[in-house]
Amino acid sequence: MPPQLPIIIIGAGVAGLTLAQSLHELHIPFEIYERDTHISRVAGWGLTIHWALPALKSCLPPPLYQRLEEIQCDPQQGVKDTGRFLFLDLKTAEPRYVIPPSPRLRINRLKLRDLLVEGLDVRWGMAIAGFEVWEEGVRVRFDDGTVTRGSLLVGADGSGSRTRRFLVGEEVGRLNQLPVRLIGVTLRLTPEEVKPLRDIDPLLFQGCHPDTGDYLWYSILSTPEVNGSMGGDEYYEGQLNLSWIVKSPEDEVPTSNNDKIAKMKRMASNFEPRLRKVIQEIPEDSEALEIKLQDWPTRDWKSPGGRVTLIGDAAHAMTMCRSSIS
Repeated sequence: MPPQLPIIIIGAGVAGLTLAQSLHELHIPFEIYERDTHISRVAGWGLTIHWALPALKSCLPPPLYQRLEEIQCDPQQGVKDTGRFLFLDLKTAEPRYVIPPSPRLRINRLKLRDLLVEGLDVRWGMAIAGFEVWEEGVRVRFDDGTVTRGSLLVGADGSGSRTRRFLVGEEVGRLNQLPVRLIGVTLRLTPEEVKPLRDIDPLLFQGCHPDTGDYLWYSILSTPEVNGSMGGDEYYEGQLNLSWIVKSPEDEVPTSNNDKIAKMKRMASNFEPRLRKVIQEIPEDSEALEIKLQDWPTRDWKSPGGRVTLIGDAAHAMTMCRSSIS
């Protein structure tokens, strides 16, 4: 009997690595390819895992799943977390909605990827160039001319998935630009500065301004225990994003970093005092990043011979931090 062809995974992000760990645990042969040359090239802030926790637990080897607690943004809060999700009125900082609590982990995205890659043989620097289905499986071609064969091709190559575009066509598979813009910064806060935010919620909260539709997301990235400042010049790191609806050319993201920071401060002028203060005290030399808000709503795709499929953002590219369109 010929050996079983491997499952070919394209993309070594969170979804691709999770699938690979599950296949490894089940002793199912696989190969995983990533276009980046090394794992450290991918940046990121934090990641909240809540409703997906049971599914993630079922995919990972138990020792690996247990180590998720080691990469929490705030390990102490993780011990006593309420699991609640607040959506605030930014004018008053009062909750408009409280999503029913559920178990959650707020973890560092880069550390999660470092954890998930353990024990896996990722083929780095390999970008998919196309595929062909044949009787016994699928042939996958890469930009460097390499060809591999597998029983199944799984596109886990993110929101801009090449696999998706090869599968459904360039026009159908491309991302949709939303009429919303976003700027994000990483804050470095003293214990005194972070306290008003942690009083609202120790881990994260979000909200929208009722008059402007401007949206805010805040979450903790690290505590003194995590960033190594405990017992010295202690500080916290937080992720703060603002997004807004584009109604005219004046609503586009400014070009210079200083102008991005200035725009964030203007937007916060009518926020509740605690929220306004933390934004208006952002240092002028902070790096302000624009995040493109694009999506690809899931739609039917034909899987030739049942040999090609998509997972994660390749299958359903959702945006982060959208303001209300209504």
